[in-house]
Amino acid sequence: MKTLTERERSILFLLRRGKTYQTGKSIAILMGVSPRTIRNDVKALNRVLRNYGAEIVSKRGMGSLALH
Repeated sequence: MKTLTERERSILFLLRRGKTYQTGKSIAILMGVSPRTIRNDVKALNRVLRNYGAEIVSKRGMGSLALH
């Protein structure tokens, strides 16, 4: 099993406590990284989360992410 990085754990925390969709850009600003870094982290997280029946969903055109 892959060990999650601190940033990946932070992304999960932000999405889990949020009641609405979060934009990748807003998460990037909070963490001091680029939106591309967040997109890459989300891809890596989804590879792990699929093993547990969960995924981070992105709504195209809205730039939004949510944990399902």
